Amino acid sequence: MRFRHRKKRRVTIDISAMIDVVFLLLLFFLVTSTFLEAPGINLDLPDATSSTAAETEELTVVITEENQIFFGGKAIRKQDFPQQLIEAMKSNPRRVLIVQADEKTDHGIVVHIIDQARLAGMKNLVIATEPAEEGAR
Repeated sequence: MRFRHRKKRRVTIDISAMIDVVFLLLLFFLVTSTFLEAPGINLDLPDATSSTAAETEELTVVITEENQIFFGGKAIRKQDFPQQLIEAMKSNPRRVLIVQADEKTDHGIVVHIIDQARLAGMKNLVIATEPAEEGAR
């Protein structure tokens, strides 16, 4: 008795449709996802080497090493700053706020001042610096 040997059929799976579906799902998730930004305060700082001073009205906040705050040349309390800033912005809301903080000032008070300025609607903030000496680079 002789058995017939059948040729085995090779089974192939066409995965091109599955690749299309996976690609569409990937696109769907990319388009519908939201990206989280790290919380913080965004500042547009000018380049110190080539910037020029523009004619703008500016408000100045000075923070001393002892964390004293001077706004418009007068000493104020930290709690009074937002109201004073809102009053100063009434005449021209496009003013620039310049923050001059001593390098030994607590970081927290500088962040608080910048945050309160943003909450009050201040859009233009500048942190004042001094040019570096040639030998310090």
